[in-house]
This record gives sequence, C-alpha cells and structure tokens, in this order.
Amino acid sequence: MPFALLALALSGAPAQAPVEVRWAGEPACIDEAALKAQIVELAGQPRAPIELSAAQVEGGWQIGVRYEVVERVVEAPDCGVLTDAVALIVAVRVDAIQTAVALEPVSPSERAPQPQPEPKPEPKPEPKVGPEPSPAQPTRAAPPPRAHEPVRARPRVTPTLMVGAGGDLGSLPRGGVVLRLDAGVRRGALEADAGAIATLGPASQARQGVRASFRVFAGLAQACWRLESARVEVPLCGRAELGVVQARPEGLERPNARDGLWVAPGIRAAIAPRRGRFAPEGFLEAAAPLRRHVFEVSEASIGVLHRLPPAVLRVGIALRWRGQV
Repeated sequence: MPFALLALALSGAPAQAPVEVRWAGEPACIDEAALKAQIVELAGQPRAPIELSAAQVEGGWQIGVRYEVVERVVEAPDCGVLTDAVALIVAVRVDAIQTAVALEPVSPSERAPQPQPEPKPEPKPEPKVGPEPSPAQPTRAAPPPRAHEPVRARPRVTPTLMVGAGGDLGSLPRGGVVLRLDAGVRRGALEADAGAIATLGPASQARQGVRASFRVFAGLAQACWRLESARVEVPLCGRAELGVVQARPEGLERPNARDGLWVAPGIRAAIAPRRGRFAPEGFLEAAAPLRRHVFEVSEASIGVLHRLPPAVLRVGIALRWRGQV
C-alpha cells in the first residue's frame, strides 16, 4: 500500500517544460545554462521560446534578444554581463513583479541576528609615564568608488558595393531600363556612395519615317542616413547626377547626333534586410533635370521627338555587398 501511494504522488507531479532557446545563426557568447537558470530563478518558467542572435563587434559582442513582443539589442565587452542582461530582459517580460521581488535587497532589520562575541575582560590600566600623547588626527573618509562606465564600441567603417536594375520613366520618350553600379562606405548610420548609371530604351515613335534613339550616361554621388530596426534598414538619401543625354536620329538624309548636358539632383529611398553580407534592396528614386532639353527636327515640319520632363522616376531592385574591416 505505501508503494502505491508513492507511485500516485510521483505521477501527479507535473513536469515543467524546459526553457527553449532558439538561435538565429551560430550560438556565441551567451551561456545558455546560466541564462535559463537565472530566468527561472527570477521570474519562473517562460511561456514562449527565447530567440537570440550574436554578432561580434569592435570591443565586444552585440546580442539581439526577442521574447514574445519584446525586442532588444545589447552590446558589451563581457559575455557574462550580456548573459545577465538578457536574463533580466526576459524575466521582466515573464513576471515583472516576481522579478522585482527577487532583485529587492534585504533590509538590515530583516537580516538574521548575528551572534555577539563574548565580552573580554577589560585590562587593568597602567600608570602613565612621560608627557601626554598628542590627540589623534581625524582620518579622512575614503572617496566612494566610481561607477563603472559601460564601454561602447565605436562605429566601424564598412565598405559596400551595389549593382542594380530597374525601370525609368521620363528620361527617354518611351520609358527605359536603368542600370547602376555603386561603391561606398558606412560608419554608424551614415553612408556615402559614388557610382554610375546608364539608361537605355527603345527609340521614339516614328514621325514621317524619322525617329531617334536616346541614352543617358551619368555619374552620381549620394549621402544617406539609415533608419534601422531589429530586422530591416531604410536608407534615405540625397543625390546628384552629372552626365550626358544622347540623341541619335534615324531616317534623315544627313543625320546629326546631338548631346545634351544632364544635371539632376534627386532623392532616394530603399528598404533592405539589416543582417547578412549580401542583401537584396528595393529602391525608389526621383530626379529633377535642371536642363530640360528639347530634341526637335525642323525638316519637313517633323517637330519635337523628345522633351525632358521636370521629374524622372525610377523603381527597381539591387543586390548590396557589405564588407567588414
């Protein structure tokens, strides 16, 4: 009978599910065993998996943590400090009240009384001989220790390279395709790029058997500020283009090629994943040609074959490589 009661008691005790930690990439820096033990000790059993990512940065490690709707990124040179920080982030989400109680220091009145040592018998006074000693000088209190200031890693300079293609509306009379190649550097949220674009497309519509092919070739320079979240980044850029727009007429007895100066300031917005050495990037660009050339054929009253509009729009996709220094 006692054995039956013991088996019943053991079978009725619910087993707690283990704390689940999922890594986005290779595990690094965080001590999983210590992390799980601290979370359970502070707040109890988590209700959902804990998602972690680790990246080595200058001067330490960068840890991304996600638990339910909470997302945080912490950096420090010491992996033990990062393990404690991640445990505290998750514990506060699991049970903030229990975590606060667990972290609350014990007041002196709540501490267990320490046994007092037995009093020693006072020694018998000895007779004073000679002059009275000078009074002891008061000692200065030692200055309080300075709080440890966290070490923040300096932003590193990272080279980038991008190739892209997209559609162009406005540079050519019937639309076209824009090809681009950029190279640049990043430092923190700032980015600077230089590159080149080429816009190609079909010839203009024929008028009395005369038409023209147009091309735009230009160099560009741009500066960007990158908005970042845990998963994506959004570069917002100001840019300038300098080059040439070419016109090659067809169907005339004496065709005469024409070139015009292309000067166009513009803006650019893009969206891309934040992680990864190679990342796709969708972009939207707008440029405003400062010289709106008109390409016209005066022979036989053929008229205007193409007129540059006040604004040019481009949309496309690119592939960006991010290096490490």
